[in-house]
Amino acid sequence: MKIIKTSFAKPDDPIYKEGFKTFTPNKHNKKKVELKLPIELVTSLRDKGAGAVALAKTTDGGAVPVLWSSPNLRWEDASDLLTVADVTNSFPLIDPLLEEEIEKAEAEKYDD
Repeated sequence: MKIIKTSFAKPDDPIYKEGFKTFTPNKHNKKKVELKLPIELVTSLRDKGAGAVALAKTTDGGAVPVLWSSPNLRWEDASDLLTVADVTNSFPLIDPLLEEEIEKAEAEKYDD
């Protein structure tokens, strides 16, 4: 039987004391994805908490979760906060004011 635990090995850790190996995630080796610019959404707007989320195309052909930032009036990478499943399992966005804000910001971006 193989036991894997996500933790840092510490002498007072029972798994460490019993000689089982531990697995520590290596976050600094996580592949950094880049959003395709201009941002291209591949899903409809979804509601996650008090904000809008969606999936956006990346330069490598994939998609990552993005979160609408009202103060900055733009989509921001949310792959550290959300998973694809978080976005796809969220309810459709029904906040008309937020939808209007996003549409207006997107339209102004292309008018420049």
